[in-house]
Amino acid sequence: MQINNVCLIANIYQLYRLSIVVTFTTILILNTCYMAHYFPKPAPLSPRAGAVERRNKKDKKYKGVDVNKSFYYLWFEYLKRSDKYKLACENNGKGMTKLYKDFGNLHSDQYTGELGFWEWWTEKDKNDQLRGERLFGIKGHTVEGFATNDELLESKDQIESGEVKVIILPTNVTRSTIERRLAKLLKQLVLNPTEVTARYHPSNLKVDVNSLEKCLKAYDMRLEGKTNVEIGAVFIFEDAQKVLKDADLKNKCNVGAYRLIKKAEANIKAVESGMFGVGH
Repeated sequence: MQINNVCLIANIYQLYRLSIVVTFTTILILNTCYMAHYFPKPAPLSPRAGAVERRNKKDKKYKGVDVNKSFYYLWFEYLKRSDKYKLACENNGKGMTKLYKDFGNLHSDQYTGELGFWEWWTEKDKNDQLRGERLFGIKGHTVEGFATNDELLESKDQIESGEVKVIILPTNVTRSTIERRLAKLLKQLVLNPTEVTARYHPSNLKVDVNSLEKCLKAYDMRLEGKTNVEIGAVFIFEDAQKVLKDADLKNKCNVGAYRLIKKAEANIKAVESGMFGVGH
C-alpha cells in the first residue's frame, strides 16, 4: 500500500513559477518530494567482483540482496525453464509477443549465470531506463531533501491534480510553532490510500525466496533424470542408499520431492502469464 505524500516544497521563486500566491514576506524554505523507484521485494546487488569486494569492506548495510538470493533473479531463471517461452525466443517472440517485448531472449549467451542476469537487469531502453526498474520497480514520491527549481516543476502536474500537497513554512518562527501548525494541517488532510503495483508484481509479497530456490533445484534435478528418492534425500540430508532401505524415509523423500517439483511447475506456468511467486 502506498499513501500519497504530503510534500514540503522549497524556494519562493519556485512557487511563483507555479503561479502559487505567496503572502509571506519572510524567506521560505520548503522541502520537496521527487520520483524514485522502489521494489516490492529487495532489489539485486551487482555480482561483479569489484562491487562485491567494496560491499564486504564496508560496515554499513546495503539496500538489496545478492543476486542468487534475489526474487527477481529467480523470476528470470524460472522463465528460462519454460519450454513455451524458449520456443518463443527461437521465433522472435512469436506466440508470446508482450512477454518477449519486455523480457527479451533470455536464452541468449549473454544472459548466462548471475553476471548475465545483471547485464539483462541493467540494460537500458530508449528512454535510458533500466530494465529492472521498468519491469519490477514502482515509481513513487519520496520526501528526502530540499527542492531545486527543476524538481518542483517536475511535480507540477501532481500538485495541480491534488496527488501531492504544498505547504509553505516561514523560517522566522520557532520549530515548535512549525510542528504545531503542521500537526493541525495534517489533521485536516484527506488521504486517499491506493495500492500501487509494478508492471510485473509478485503474486505473493510473503513468498519465501529460499523455498522458490529449493523448488527450482528439485525441478532441475528431475530434468537431469534423478528420481524422487534421490531428490528428496538431498533436501533431508540423507544418503540415497540409506533412504532406499527405510520405508518411512523413502516415502518422506517421495512426497517431499513431488511437492517441490509441483510448486516449481506451477511457477513456471505462472511466469508464462507474467506472474511469479504462486503456491507459497
